[in-house]
Amino acid sequence: MIDRSKIKNIFTINLKDYKDAKEIKTPLRDREVKKYVYTFISIFGVMKFGSSKNKEWEKGQYGDRIYRQAHHIPGWATTQAGKNTSGDDFIPVINQYPTLTKDQVLIKVWDMTDYPFLSSVAPKELEEFENELIQDYVSLFGVRPIGNKKDMSYASNISVVSDLTFTTFFTLEDA
Repeated sequence: MIDRSKIKNIFTINLKDYKDAKEIKTPLRDREVKKYVYTFISIFGVMKFGSSKNKEWEKGQYGDRIYRQAHHIPGWATTQAGKNTSGDDFIPVINQYPTLTKDQVLIKVWDMTDYPFLSSVAPKELEEFENELIQDYVSLFGVRPIGNKKDMSYASNISVVSDLTFTTFFTLEDA
């Protein structure tokens, strides 16, 4: 379970403040956010929760996962996100709200870059936090957010060995 008191940087991206969808990556790049959990919130409520899944930042692509989903929201000056179809899974979410525009959407970001993860397998713990947020939502509203219809709660049942435990039992030696 993630200790939320140890998340030091939480911020909001208001899509109406940006003309081009690519610009929403700027706050993540400027803060050097490498690991994160996020939620899309519209005037209709929470649309979905998500988390970073790879090391996109190593290629200078901070916040690329958020961008690939957000660029589908109507109202951007540009509509093309490139040939990559990643983020297309967000289209059905947007289709649920035919009058939605980017000016009605905020993205809340929990910067987990400096979080004291128990394991070097941070994506697992990011997924756990994402699932905690989804379960909090379900507890309040009785249903999952429209963009989180797939139940991923089983991920919190998969154990990860902490780095401390691993190094207690194994020594990595140069071959």
